[in-house]
Order: sequence, then structure tokens, then C-alpha cells
Amino acid sequence: LLKRTVSKDLKIKMITPATLPEAVLEKGADKSRGWYALKGDQEGIYVLSPEFQDSQITWDLLMHELVHAALAQGVEEAKTNPKSPAAELVTELETLLEKARELAAGTQYEAATANVHELLAWGLSNEGFQRDVLSKIQMESKNKGNPLLNGFQKFIEAITNFLFKSFQKPVTDQNG
Repeated sequence: LLKRTVSKDLKIKMITPATLPEAVLEKGADKSRGWYALKGDQEGIYVLSPEFQDSQITWDLLMHELVHAALAQGVEEAKTNPKSPAAELVTELETLLEKARELAAGTQYEAATANVHELLAWGLSNEGFQRDVLSKIQMESKNKGNPLLNGFQKFIEAITNFLFKSFQKPVTDQNG
């Protein structure tokens, strides 16, 4: 799956006090331990080295940034191209995002609801956000067998469809 969604050229760079500003595509948000940047056809993951007060290199951090790398371009395409296979799925995620914002307001999870990109990254890499926010949301399902899903179930349904339907290669007729 990562092979289909993450560029083989993606670089993960350690940011040290000696790192020059031009070596970074984009500056991370205040107090970010790491961040993903996409600028044109260039992308990168940046992680603060232990020399920084806000540094905390963990598997969760790397997973969070890899989720951004895997999904950012597909989400942006879906938001700008209504004919994209993922457009409807991103619309569902935006509905989920609005509900998550209500629950996360004023909590440690508020940053997770900044946009669809953060919703995806936190939703796939932070167990607390899954438990404390997504699982408490009720949403209608397009699945006839279950008319109501909690937010986490809806999130998993949407992300599974996004990953496995929108990134499928077209089937070509081998006989014709």
C-alpha cells in the first residue's frame, strides 16, 4: 500500500540547529516535533533533532507524518477535482471533521481537527483521538446493514475506500 501512495523519492530529514532555512520546503507549525511539506512536485518529512526542546522522535510521530505523505496528494486532488474517485470520500471526511471539531474544541485533540489532512493523520496514528473523539460521533452510513456508525467506524470506512478504491489502477482489456 505504501508503494502505491508514497513516493519512492520521499526524504525524511533531521532538522538540527545547523539546518539552513532553504534546506526546508516549509516551516512546521509552532511546537511541531515533525511535519510533512508538499510544494509543487517536491515533498519531505522533517523531524526535529534532540537538540530542540520540542523534539520527541517516536514511532507515532513518524507514522503521523507518513500518513500525511501517503494521503496528501490524493486529498488535494479530490478537493480540486470533483470527478476524482476520492472526491465523495473526502466530502464524507469533511462532514466527519465538522463533528469532530465540536468534540475536540478546547481539548488536547483540537489540532487534529484543523483540516482533513490532520483528521486523517491523527485518526490513523493516535489511539486517544480514535477513542476520545472519533468513536463518540454518530453518523449515517451508506451501508444498508448498519444505518448508524460511530465516527471511528465511519472514518475507517472512508479511509479504506479512499485507499483501496481511489488508488486502483484502471483495468485494461487484455483481449482487445
